[in-house]
Amino acid sequence: FSSTQFALTMAVVLSQGAATLINDGELSGPVTMQVIGMKSVKEAIYRAKLSDGAHMVSVIIKGKSGKDCAEGLVAEGAIVTVQKDDFLKSTVQNKKLLFIQDFVVVEKTHAMIGGPVEIKADASAAGPSETAAMEVEAKPSMTSPSPKGPALSSPANTPPKATDGSPSTSTPLNMSQGAERIAPISDVNPYAKLTIRGRVITKDDMRSFPGKNGGQKSVFSVTIMDDTMDIKATFWDDVATRYYDVLEVGKSYIFSKGNCKMANQKFNITKSEYEMSFNNDAIIEICRDVDAPVLRFSFVAIDKLDTMIGKNVDVIGVVTEVMEMGEITIKTGRDAGKQKPKRNISIADKSGKQITLTLWDDNASKIEPSAASEHQIVAVRAVRVSDYGGCSINTTRGSAIQLDPEMPEAKAMREWYDSRAGGGAAASFQAVGGGVGGG
Repeated sequence: FSSTQFALTMAVVLSQGAATLINDGELSGPVTMQVIGMKSVKEAIYRAKLSDGAHMVSVIIKGKSGKDCAEGLVAEGAIVTVQKDDFLKSTVQNKKLLFIQDFVVVEKTHAMIGGPVEIKADASAAGPSETAAMEVEAKPSMTSPSPKGPALSSPANTPPKATDGSPSTSTPLNMSQGAERIAPISDVNPYAKLTIRGRVITKDDMRSFPGKNGGQKSVFSVTIMDDTMDIKATFWDDVATRYYDVLEVGKSYIFSKGNCKMANQKFNITKSEYEMSFNNDAIIEICRDVDAPVLRFSFVAIDKLDTMIGKNVDVIGVVTEVMEMGEITIKTGRDAGKQKPKRNISIADKSGKQITLTLWDDNASKIEPSAASEHQIVAVRAVRVSDYGGCSINTTRGSAIQLDPEMPEAKAMREWYDSRAGGGAAASFQAVGGGVGGG
């Protein structure tokens, strides 16, 4: 088949010229193509070629479709439809990698259509081989981590001088330079050690555990967010001790030399399908040259929560009640015997429903009793929906709370509640799946 013809076999129509459009970055809509030469290179990650019947391009299949391949739902010769937004390009060491995050399987397998020829790109556009793709790393930073502390930005990696001439320890992080090497979090993948920039939106407590060779090991995790998505990052051993007091929630940093793997969904509630870990070669730089990304929410109405038991969601509502602070004693697990603070509050929204939100740990002190009397608006990211004692929600390690946030949803909630209160109808709200609660 020529590039000006449709490739037709058994009523299957491949998208004319799609391979060239993909290679040139000019794709404008969904395309139907054939999967050729599929090869597993890592768990749920595959190398393959996508053919339009005349030409083909190399791709890496991951995410949902990578799992479909691993489960045998996609075979050699499969016909698939891919949306434009499910193609993701990432450049590493002047090599362009083309990822596919999702596609729709039209046929699980099919005979070869046409006689496709691989598009030969120049050196700057060629993708690495299967082996090289697993090993390639981004160019190293101009600074190197100090064995005794975080890397510094002064010449020759020497600490900056204080006004009295002695070495200063007040700024243990690099100042941000060279934004051209920054990759968006959405580009994070197991094939490259990318440098990312983002805001720390949550931080866990430091934990210690026995090491294999004796002694204690340390670990803590943070959630990092940029304008594309959020991702979990875990810090181990000495780097955990080095950076725990340095990283602050709400501030932005540049993170280099992290490793990447598939996220453990049991302990990871971020939008990224991957998670990062940082060991002793990590480099973290304070970032003051750009505005921090805005915390993003995907709110679910309270009246829909009883259909989402076991899921993590974002909610927004008016605080209608704040209970006294309490504590419980943890009976099992790594925190057994410890006291854990908690506080129950009630929130309501425009659906006319109310729900109990349990705030745990540090979040328990973020809502004062005055929030109810002032009917403050609260937005909470990543709460867990539970059916304990009826439908309720709980903060998690990844939760973030904002009171009276500056956002359109909060403004609309305030206007709705003030209007309702003005009409004398704010005395009560119906509990989700139950009776009437106070307002």
